[in-house]
Amino acid sequence: MSKPTVNLKNLVFPDKRVEISYRDMEKFFGVEAPLRVTEITFNHEKSEIDVAISLEPGAVFRCECGAEDHKIHLGRERSWRHVNVGNYLCFFRMSVPSLVCPIFKTKAVPLSFAGKNSRLTKAMEESVLKCLRHLSSAMTARILNLKEGTVRGVAGRAVLHVHKKTPLTAPAALAPGDDDAPDNPDIPNIPNRPDGSAGSAGETSPGAPRAAE
Repeated sequence: MSKPTVNLKNLVFPDKRVEISYRDMEKFFGVEAPLRVTEITFNHEKSEIDVAISLEPGAVFRCECGAEDHKIHLGRERSWRHVNVGNYLCFFRMSVPSLVCPIFKTKAVPLSFAGKNSRLTKAMEESVLKCLRHLSSAMTARILNLKEGTVRGVAGRAVLHVHKKTPLTAPAALAPGDDDAPDNPDIPNIPNRPDGSAGSAGETSPGAPRAAE
């Protein structure tokens, strides 16, 4: 059985009361120039919507080397899970473009709708993080129809992103073992050895009782 397909120009609902242009659909799906929606396919048996995305003719990308005239190579087609549209699962698919640069070799072009190293759209990752504020990873995966490993991956990338913006550093003004160092259970108190050299984690001060083994 062939899938009902909607192509460009206008998406007309069966009752013909509403018409939506493909430009409206691009705004709806968060697809930004020089990307464009070229086809929308409905699979009513699986309750899925497939959104095909491609580059606009003459699209230009600026490379990290500063050039804007590099050849664009289209790689294999990939898919990304988007937020649901009603009761339908939604997927984006696109042949990933890369720039062929003599300095950086082949470098993938960042896509406006997807994060780096993710098979989810940015909107879908935001939905996952919102659910994780109140639910467990298992419940979030069940509600959003995702694998729990995928949910944990989104949470892990979010934590790394926050740490890159605000790196965690130990106080630099006080050396470990200083009597004036703040009591922080996350920073071990490492005493100096009798000869004045720095000790290591797990050592105790001379005369201090050893922990029971």
